[in-house]
Amino acid sequence: MYGILLRLYKAITSEDAFMNKFRALLFLVFSISLVNVASAQDIVEPGEQIKTIIVDNTDDDSANDAVVQQVVAALLSGDVSGLSEEAIAYLEANEDLLAQLLALIDANTTGFDLAAAGMALYPDNAESVAIIVMILFPSNRQEVYNLALQTGAFTSPENAQIALVSAGVDVSGLSETAAGGDALTAAADLPTGTDDTTPGAGGDTISAN
Repeated sequence: MYGILLRLYKAITSEDAFMNKFRALLFLVFSISLVNVASAQDIVEPGEQIKTIIVDNTDDDSANDAVVQQVVAALLSGDVSGLSEEAIAYLEANEDLLAQLLALIDANTTGFDLAAAGMALYPDNAESVAIIVMILFPSNRQEVYNLALQTGAFTSPENAQIALVSAGVDVSGLSETAAGGDALTAAADLPTGTDDTTPGAGGDTISAN
């Protein structure tokens, strides 16, 4: 990218004054466009950031209590990028459930995996599970939204939208169509129970493999 900008700059400075001004304007517009594209490509969603923390700090591909608390602290302090103030406030209000969900994550876990397993493990908190996952994995928010509607975690699209907006989730582009059989089949292959339901105490990890 910088090589292109340098060649454009040299071309601009080699012409007459009038053309310089015209090309300078084009150069500025083009530069801004390239910077915006590069910035968008550099954005890594919160869920992928915390997966990196977990993988880099564990030997057995699963998060222990210390790592879970490290990730929780990073999320609530704003050290993980891509979270709005509303999202951080929601995570803080549901810190125990957040810790329990983080303990399920390994290097291959997707947002859908986490939502499906979390709803099965903690049915009384299924709505909060869906919202937390949509905060952490916005790229999977449609699949999670579909699953939450299909399973009743979200009682209605209207109520879901209100709860999601309050939690800082971007609801633009979300469809109200409930998930089909493929989503439920995938969810059925994930863990559906654990002997340890204490928030933050760990448990089986989940992955797409």
